[in-house]
Amino acid sequence: LFAKFQLSYGTPATPKQFDKQLIDHFGADTRTYSQRYYENSTWWGGPGHPIICIMGGEGAIEPSTGIFYPWVTDIIAKEFKAYVVEPEHRFYGTSLPFGPDISFNEYTMRRFFTPQQAMADTAYFLQHIRESLGCATPKAENKNSNGASYCPVITIGGSYPGWLSAMMRLRYPAVVDIAYSASAPMTFYTQEVGQFEYYQLITESAEKSVKDCSNSVREAIKAVHDLGDVGKVISELDICTPLARE
Repeated sequence: LFAKFQLSYGTPATPKQFDKQLIDHFGADTRTYSQRYYENSTWWGGPGHPIICIMGGEGAIEPSTGIFYPWVTDIIAKEFKAYVVEPEHRFYGTSLPFGPDISFNEYTMRRFFTPQQAMADTAYFLQHIRESLGCATPKAENKNSNGASYCPVITIGGSYPGWLSAMMRLRYPAVVDIAYSASAPMTFYTQEVGQFEYYQLITESAEKSVKDCSNSVREAIKAVHDLGDVGKVISELDICTPLARE
């Protein structure tokens, strides 16, 4: 029954590969890896029209999900005759700089698994997309001087990808023209507030929407936890698809 009423948050698509993505954008290492991405050119009007880049976040983007936010591909792209592209975030899904068998360590995490490297991935990738679409190369001093073939880039993201979207405009203004950032806890990701501040805000927002909502959620979670055995949880909740019993 639940599956019947699930809302789609993506448009299934065939994955493509950007095989020239750099492993390290800030060092002498010239090795590359294959980054998965998706595109939708249904409404693309050609050079001179926008490129909308949906930022990937902390999770794999499978073909069954494809491009996030149908409102982007079905409404915004149609309105502006835009080309839509969505690169997968490094180290998620099949976009693995060192392949699937790497053992993570502090060096790998600190140097390669960072928002800075992820944003550089996107900037480098977008330059490739611009070139492949026949768009004029942006000129930092005066983008309008590129004439009718200039393709402005709009980044879109929510939550962590929303923060990435905003930072793309700040970090790469010569690449990104407009950044849309939804539900992005900016000071949380910049570590200007405590680690639980974001969740406290969510709790307060829920309470304003529905009185005693937060307590009801706590009690429900506790009730499920108190059932203990997975079999009891499946029975009491009448779950259609049984949970794993490990």
